[in-house]
Amino acid sequence: MLLTGIHSSEALALVDGVDATQALAAPGVVGCITAADIPGINTVMKAPLLADGKVEYVGQLIGLIAATSQTAADRAATLVIVKYKQHPSRTPIITIDQAIASDSFYEIDSPLLAAVGVKRQSEHNISQTSWQRVTLPSRADCVSNDSTTAWHHANRPNAEIDDIDKIIAAAPLQIKGATYRLPSQQHMYMETQTAVAEPQEDGCLKVTSATQSLDAVQQAVAAVLRLPFHKITVDHLLAITNPHK
Repeated sequence: MLLTGIHSSEALALVDGVDATQALAAPGVVGCITAADIPGINTVMKAPLLADGKVEYVGQLIGLIAATSQTAADRAATLVIVKYKQHPSRTPIITIDQAIASDSFYEIDSPLLAAVGVKRQSEHNISQTSWQRVTLPSRADCVSNDSTTAWHHANRPNAEIDDIDKIIAAAPLQIKGATYRLPSQQHMYMETQTAVAEPQEDGCLKVTSATQSLDAVQQAVAAVLRLPFHKITVDHLLAITNPHK
C-alpha cells in the first residue's frame, strides 16, 4: 500500500467534516485514515499526527489515503472534501509581534528549562522576560523521560544560562538605536521524509525510515499504534543501501 496525505488549505480553522466518498470510490483506493482511526496516541513530538477538530497552519496533515499505487493515492487525495468553520477565538498569528501581543509562545515552559530550574519571570510580556542563572546538572544527575532534555544534559554538562542584560553590559562592542528583524528560516532537510512499514510475525512491525533518530521513530510508531516498543523495529535506509553505514 502507498500513502498520500490530505493537507489543510486553511491557516486556522475548525474542521467540520472530512468527506472521502469520492476518493474511496476511485480506482485502486483501499482506505482513508483520519485521527479517529488512530488506535493509540495521536501525538508525535508534542504535535498532532493528524489534525483532530482543528487546523493551525496551511499544509497540516488531516488524513491519509491508502491505495495500491502512488498515482492512485495522489489522485484520490485531491477528491477528499474537507469542510471548515471559522475558528471562534482568534485569527492566524503570522508575525513575532502578533505572537507577543497575543501572549502566544511555543513551549516557553519547556521540559528542558523546567528540568534545570529556569523559570520565566514575566507571565505576559516576553520583552520583560529575565532568566535566573543556573548550571546544568551533570550526566549522573540527569533523570528525564524527554530524550531532547537528556541529550542536552549529556552534551552540555557545564553550560550556564546567565543574565542577558549583564552580558550585553560587559560586551566590548554594542550596537544600539535600531531594531533588527530576521526572516524566518528552515534548514536544508537531509531526510527524504520517506518510510516503509512491513508487518511481521507475532504482531510486530518493521519500519525502514530515512531518519537520523531511530529511537524517536520507534517510540512515535509504538505510541500511535498502541504497541510495546519491542514490537517495533526501525532500520535506517542507509543501512540497506550502504553496508558501511
